Amino acid sequence: MKTQSTPFCLFLCVLLLVPGAPAAEQTAAPSAELVWSAANDFAGKMMDIDRFDNVYSVGDTIVGGIVLTRKFNPDGFLLWERTYRPEFAVKATWVAADPNGGAYVVGYKFTGSNQSAIGYFVLRYDADGNLSWSDVPDGIGMAVRAVTDRAGNAYVTGHLFVAGSVTTGIVKYSPAGRQWVCPVVSPNGNLFPGTPSPTGLYLSDDDVSVAASGTSGYLYYVLSCDQSGSQRFQDFRDHSVYAAGVAINNQGELYFGNGLAGGLGMQITKYSATGVVLWTNVYPQGDYIYRLALDSQGNVIATGPDYSGYYANWVTLKVSPAGALVWSATYDALIANNEIPAFVALDSLDNVYVTGVGGPEVVAANGSRYMRMVTLKYSAGGAHVWTIGAIEGGSGNVVRVGGDGSTLFVQGYGGMYTARYRQTGLAGDVPPPPAPPPVVAPPAPTNLAASSSGRARIDLTWTNTATNATSITVQRCSGSTCTAFVAVAQLAATAKSWTDSGVKSRSTYRYRMFASNTAGRSPYSSIASATAR
Repeated sequence: MKTQSTPFCLFLCVLLLVPGAPAAEQTAAPSAELVWSAANDFAGKMMDIDRFDNVYSVGDTIVGGIVLTRKFNPDGFLLWERTYRPEFAVKATWVAADPNGGAYVVGYKFTGSNQSAIGYFVLRYDADGNLSWSDVPDGIGMAVRAVTDRAGNAYVTGHLFVAGSVTTGIVKYSPAGRQWVCPVVSPNGNLFPGTPSPTGLYLSDDDVSVAASGTSGYLYYVLSCDQSGSQRFQDFRDHSVYAAGVAINNQGELYFGNGLAGGLGMQITKYSATGVVLWTNVYPQGDYIYRLALDSQGNVIATGPDYSGYYANWVTLKVSPAGALVWSATYDALIANNEIPAFVALDSLDNVYVTGVGGPEVVAANGSRYMRMVTLKYSAGGAHVWTIGAIEGGSGNVVRVGGDGSTLFVQGYGGMYTARYRQTGLAGDVPPPPAPPPVVAPPAPTNLAASSSGRARIDLTWTNTATNATSITVQRCSGSTCTAFVAVAQLAATAKSWTDSGVKSRSTYRYRMFASNTAGRSPYSSIASATAR
């Protein structure tokens, strides 16, 4: 076993193997083994993987208000780490990996002992860890969730300070920066009832629809937007205790999960693509829904806690598109503390993975008792397959399924614990690797500037926004108003400057450029002009 964590992990990383009923074709009990782990002194907040199974792990520390982003390769070697600390203290809330490399990190600035939010931030790191740009407007607000599409665009939800006022909704970012805002419109005119608290975000599998949810005072809200930023519909409803889970399918149908007052059950509401409520069902197996996911058959997977006993247990449900309960499962491995799930993920065979905090408790040599980070696997039919746990992680934040279908990546709150597991005993029941995402044309270079620093030469500089380009082509024409551009150079995809030495002194030239790959070329950049000395 190879591990990147501290020696402390050798004593306290606990692996529990609880085999479920093996399928007929399996020859060994399914389980999962630790491949590597890494930890530090920061608190883990979220983790994501790109299509190459590189791992982006984000955490923060209240002392100093610093956000840390780390990138590991699939074998657990640290490729880079970056800290972010502007003039104000900051906290991270989420990270979303660009499938082609790089990541978006979101969170908020805060002040005071109560950590009051005083503005959100969105950071874009490229695959090499360079900060491509940051969106850090002034004004009260925080970015809460983020998700990326196959082209590397990000969708962020939160309550955001846009155009001089606080706006709750969804913001789209490309690798070049902010594209559009799709807002929730308050039903009370200018003011929401209470303080908006965005809690859910989901992108449809075809990247066409994006949905968000949250709580506002005594109401919950849901929001559906298309890929151009136009709102399809929104809805506000009463009597919601906790509004966290949202999901949207390729038909634009939206599912919303929440909890009812008094612990009366987990509630799921299904909306049509135009916002018509198709059904609302209450499931008494649990009290709240924290996360939703959709499987390949359109079934809804919901997870949340059940407080019907003195302490909470995990509850996971599978519900059909028509609202019928397909199966439910409860995890209860500790009688003296709350066990809470935090995240749900699925593989291409519709196996279900849930992570959070739970038992059994671990008793250290000095008598201290600890809960642990726990991750469970259920089969598509609801059978419990295995359980893995690590005390070092403290409480599980997220689980991601790797591209080969047998690899899992997890992150915990404690020590920003990040780990890779390999599933064993699958005997051929491994999901096939997903098809690689389609290659899309790169975005255009930005901030093109031209100047002359020497005789008969013009220097060009620009911002390279593309992560998927194979080359950059420079075009030139002669004259201050010319339009007959011709190619004068083809540069490497990573180029950010070039000197044109084929010009005449005291002559004016105009330049533009575009990025290319096998899918085509980007739009032209803006035009820059200069007169050679």
